[in-house]
Amino acid sequence: EFVILAIVANRSLRGKYVYDLPDNVTEVHELYLDDVDWERERQRKSRMNRKEYDALRKLLLGQDTQWEILFDFFQKKEISMNDMLMGEDFFHGVTEFYKLNYSQLAFSDFLWMMRSIYLTLFTTMKMKIPKADVYHCVCTGYAEGRMDFTVYQPMSSQIQAAVQAAQKLASKQSIKEIEGASQDGKYILLPFEKVDRGNVAQYQSE
Repeated sequence: EFVILAIVANRSLRGKYVYDLPDNVTEVHELYLDDVDWERERQRKSRMNRKEYDALRKLLLGQDTQWEILFDFFQKKEISMNDMLMGEDFFHGVTEFYKLNYSQLAFSDFLWMMRSIYLTLFTTMKMKIPKADVYHCVCTGYAEGRMDFTVYQPMSSQIQAAVQAAQKLASKQSIKEIEGASQDGKYILLPFEKVDRGNVAQYQSE
């Protein structure tokens, strides 16, 4: 028997499957990212201990991320997304990242951008995972030779493009001059990197 866990944008996509589900699929769980309203959410406050904060800091700085510690934090504690993103731990981590890389920007704009970026990631990590004997991501097959290739888009490129766009928009300029911007100035198209059996090892830690 198989259980599917899908991350989708909103409830308008509920139950709309591209393929017919086979008989051995017994459950489908969907996470709707638009359901999050972290400004109104109120739960018990939970500060990070030193180990948890170090894991968060490494995530924000793009270092060797300790995913197991972060998943334990979001899964085992009643985390308020409002308190997490507006709290001291996230603020200090973002401040360090800002000073190291983007100190030329307005900090308030940068902070709110980072909150928006990590809102969806933290929401996904907070979701209760169905119990199973084996967990498999649909994009991991290439590492064992069952998939020709997949694509990867570095988070650093996404953050850099978002910062450049925020800087332009804050000064009431168009984003069309940014590399990869669409002609109508509404999107920034970022290149993907091909990942296959020959180079998968260098991406497995990202």
